Amino acid sequence: MSEISCPKPVKLIIGILSGIKILLKDIEVLLESHLGKIDLKSEIFTFDFTDYYKREMGLNILRKFLCFKKLIDPEEIPSIKIWTNKLEDEFKKDGKFNVIRPINLDPGYLTQSKLILAST
Repeated sequence: MSEISCPKPVKLIIGILSGIKILLKDIEVLLESHLGKIDLKSEIFTFDFTDYYKREMGLNILRKFLCFKKLIDPEEIPSIKIWTNKLEDEFKKDGKFNVIRPINLDPGYLTQSKLILAST
C-alpha cells in the first residue's frame, strides 16, 4: 500500500503584462508587501505573440516575470489569484490610465518538472 503524502512546497512566480512600463515597477512594491521578498526578476520584454490583449491593454504590451523567495503550498494559488484579480480591478477603477485593463497578473508556480500559471 502506498503512503499518502502532502505536496512539496513550490516556487511562487507572477507573470505580468502591461502596456504601461512604469506599472511593471510599481506593481513590484504591492506584490512584495503581500507575498514577500522577490528574489528573481526577468528582463522586461515585448509581448507581441498575440493580439488577444490589445483591445483591453493597448498596442505596446510588455511582459515581466517575478519569482518570490518564500516557497508556498501549491494549494495557495487560488487565493493568490483571487487577490491578484482584485488588485487588477483596483488599477482599472483608478481611472489614471487610458486603457481598459492597465495590468494583467497571473500567479503560478514552478517545480522541478512543471510550470503552472493561474490565468482566467
